[in-house]
Amino acid sequence: MEFWTDLHDIINKDVLLPDFYMEYGRLADVGIKRGEPFPKDEETKKILLEAGQTALGQMMVEALCSDRPDRLIWNGKNWEWVALIEETGF
Repeated sequence: MEFWTDLHDIINKDVLLPDFYMEYGRLADVGIKRGEPFPKDEETKKILLEAGQTALGQMMVEALCSDRPDRLIWNGKNWEWVALIEETGF
């Protein structure tokens, strides 16, 4: 739950960026809203914990299950680059 409480604090302290309004809306759907207390009910807690587990699994798949040919570091070896992405957007 620490991730979610930290995220709630960030949402309340940082400047909200227009590029992320959709994400702020998604967070609001699960009770993480600017200017409101962090939700403490068991249903929300269960949703957030499950979301964290799902996100971890998805990140591991994206980082470690690439089929890109350039993922291999050396020919003939099983060493692979982790988290290959086309464009970072930074």
